[in-house]
Amino acid sequence: MEGGAATNPYSPPTGDIEYREPRRPEVFARALYSPRQMLAASLFGSFLIGLLMLWLNYRAMALKRQARLALLVGIPLAIFWVTILPSMRLGPVFAMVAGFQMHIPKPVHPTDLIIAIGTLIGR
Repeated sequence: MEGGAATNPYSPPTGDIEYREPRRPEVFARALYSPRQMLAASLFGSFLIGLLMLWLNYRAMALKRQARLALLVGIPLAIFWVTILPSMRLGPVFAMVAGFQMHIPKPVHPTDLIIAIGTLIGR
């Protein structure tokens, strides 16, 4: 070999080697729930469960400001969702968005049904 003594590439290292944990991105450091878990809980459970999970995640990540902001925005939105939204008459809006031409609320009165059928067939 050129330039000196040959070294065995398979021999153990002789220097002082200290193992260091590789650095992980601190995006979700110490998060309790993943974003997908929170989305599933909100969709299949309720909005309040999703809000609670978001608040717990921010608390676990020591992000106090974001935790407070989640509660300050989420609680009034939840109150709106539970109290005001159901009292709004959105049946006709959902019917039109779904592609229907009109909405007939239940219970259906025979005269309303006749008027609706006549309107749809153009009489």
